[in-house]
Amino acid sequence: MINPRSSPTLLLQSSAYVHFKNLAAFGGFYHKGTKTQRHKESDTSALCASLSLFLHSIFTLNMNDQKLSDEEEYIGKAIVHSAYLVHSTLGPGLLEKIYETCLTHELTKAGLVVERQVNVPIVYDNIVFEEGLRLDLLVNGAVVIELKAVDTIHPVWEAQIISQLRLTDLNLGYLINFNVAFIKNGIRRFRN
Repeated sequence: MINPRSSPTLLLQSSAYVHFKNLAAFGGFYHKGTKTQRHKESDTSALCASLSLFLHSIFTLNMNDQKLSDEEEYIGKAIVHSAYLVHSTLGPGLLEKIYETCLTHELTKAGLVVERQVNVPIVYDNIVFEEGLRLDLLVNGAVVIELKAVDTIHPVWEAQIISQLRLTDLNLGYLINFNVAFIKNGIRRFRN
């Protein structure tokens, strides 16, 4: 039998499993004041706590144990701040290319080097394909940004940014959707 404490990933997986079992044990929803009430209010708060821990466990499963460099953290903060400035000035509802141009301008003003629509060659079966991958923005050669201006984020775009990080061997990436009322709801951070 594998000891989950021997590996951080296994420990997180076992932790997620425990929280999932706690969620499954509740078996239903709480509807206050109806005959379908299946749990006490204290059970509902325990359910919320267990759900929070379960989600945290799931979202940290694929994260490396290594810390990001100070430069990567600085760039990440600058990206979030710049996205906020662009969104608060322009608001939602514009084309993706407009947000790309303005975000590039804000990041450049912050002293960062930003490359737009970067083609990254892909190596497959020992063959290099030059037209393999295109990144919306590459900041300081260290952080990938994928931009969207859509009503809902499709899960394939989340998979896309994860694949981009893996294929470029970079540690940090952002998926930013500007077509939201509050930009905090449109920014997703990903680690390789």
